[in-house]
Amino acid sequence: MAEVSCQGDGPSSLVAGRHEVVVGNYDNGNIFTIPILEEAPFIDVGSNRSQVLQLTGDGPHPTRQTSSHPHQVVLEPSDGEVFVPDLGSDKTWRLARNQDGVYRLSENFIPSYPGSGPRHAAFYGDHIYILHELNNTLSSFPLRSRADHDVASCSLPSTALFADAIKTPDAVTAGEILIPRPNDAFSTPYIYVSNRYDGRTDGGDTIAIFQITDPSTGQFELVTEIETDFKQLRGMGFVGEDGRWLVTGGVFNGGTKIYERVNDGKGLQLVAENHEVDLPTAFLELAS
Repeated sequence: MAEVSCQGDGPSSLVAGRHEVVVGNYDNGNIFTIPILEEAPFIDVGSNRSQVLQLTGDGPHPTRQTSSHPHQVVLEPSDGEVFVPDLGSDKTWRLARNQDGVYRLSENFIPSYPGSGPRHAAFYGDHIYILHELNNTLSSFPLRSRADHDVASCSLPSTALFADAIKTPDAVTAGEILIPRPNDAFSTPYIYVSNRYDGRTDGGDTIAIFQITDPSTGQFELVTEIETDFKQLRGMGFVGEDGRWLVTGGVFNGGTKIYERVNDGKGLQLVAENHEVDLPTAFLELAS
């Protein structure tokens, strides 16, 4: 119906907000926004309100952090604020939007530990939970912080996903983070994280399950790990009305598996698998 350039190289993430589509371009480190229309073609191709916001920064990793690399664009569910984990600069940017629909980079960005490489993020309550690819850690930060906050005052001590994993450069890298909303079937908030290149056992990459033990402070703790037999467990997604089913896939050895959440979400039970799917990286449930 319509086609428009994303104004960058290597688009890694796209999200439709209330008023605009927002794209993160990984390779050249910028953010592109374009207004949404209520009728076809649904994006305002000729709009003069489209924007390109250039991110800046770098980090200590010699090959992965020579410049900004936005890895995800994600909306905070309560007010639609845009957050951008930037693997290259060890920041999670916040995009402020004024009444005229103009975005700017907020000075109230969230700093991560140098060299950690923020990859993906999810929200629960008044906290954002950020998954770091390069040092394989998970951290929580309060959302309503002052602009001058720093890691020490606002970040919980990073919890290593797997304390006994061998830590070598570019070896074990976290992939996806999901926090399904609690409901009548699953009342306890849990965080589900995929871990890639985990060579500790023959069971392949694992899914780590964390419990949010105190939502008011963002505290969490590791509950268990589930072996998947996958190599490069990159994509995961919850489906079903109550988020009962977790769809997963392995990029390098292919195939998909569906797990059922059990024990209030504290565990996962394999219920179906398909070995004919090649290179799965993400999953999306279509509305019926």
